[in-house]
Amino acid sequence: MINRLFVSLFLTALICCGVSEVVVAQQNNTETLHWWIEGGINNSFTQSYIPPTDFSQPLPNANCYVGLPFSMETRSLTSGQISGGFSFPVNKFVNLNAGIEMVSIRGEVITDRDSVRQYMDSLFSFFIEKNNTIYFPLTLGASAEFRRINIEARFAFPLLNINHENGFDKSSERSITNSTAVWNMNFPAIIIRGKLGYQLSKKVELFFMYSRNFSKEIAYDNHYSLGIQYSFIQNK
Repeated sequence: MINRLFVSLFLTALICCGVSEVVVAQQNNTETLHWWIEGGINNSFTQSYIPPTDFSQPLPNANCYVGLPFSMETRSLTSGQISGGFSFPVNKFVNLNAGIEMVSIRGEVITDRDSVRQYMDSLFSFFIEKNNTIYFPLTLGASAEFRRINIEARFAFPLLNINHENGFDKSSERSITNSTAVWNMNFPAIIIRGKLGYQLSKKVELFFMYSRNFSKEIAYDNHYSLGIQYSFIQNK
């Protein structure tokens, strides 16, 4: 459902760009390149629960995954993002956009620490309770404006991912941080986005954005953003 929605938005933006270019190609354009900044919050709205396995009962198949002796709840958390860039008007309705972003995606695992520590030697040596992935992508896109509505298709190419994990081992708290540069990322390292905005004024836009992630280094495949954009447009 979400993928079909994004594809529809993407195709709509491309069609609008083409139609607008033909219709207004001969019109004079009174705007020039302008800068913008935007910020917002995001969440993947992902949640799962793994119940504890009752090892006192016969297991269905000893050759498959049989679970854990304790329960775990995994869920995504609300996080934030900020970006800046510029827009270049192709004509009265269509803009080409480019920018750089900083996006944070967080998640947590809820479980009983005592139960985990009891089985650590046989299962794992470090248990992750919270995870925060911060990535810095270069973004390219095209947008089409109709009255106060702005539809944009955007491609993001992560240049650097920083992953920070908080958790514990057998006896203490631990934190692990690692980073992955673009040349070490798994292919395809790309994020495709569909953005729908509403212009509160010529300079201020409220937007909703859906992101489909194909980069293996980012925690969740899908996340949703709500934010506001401010454009540095000179009034004429």
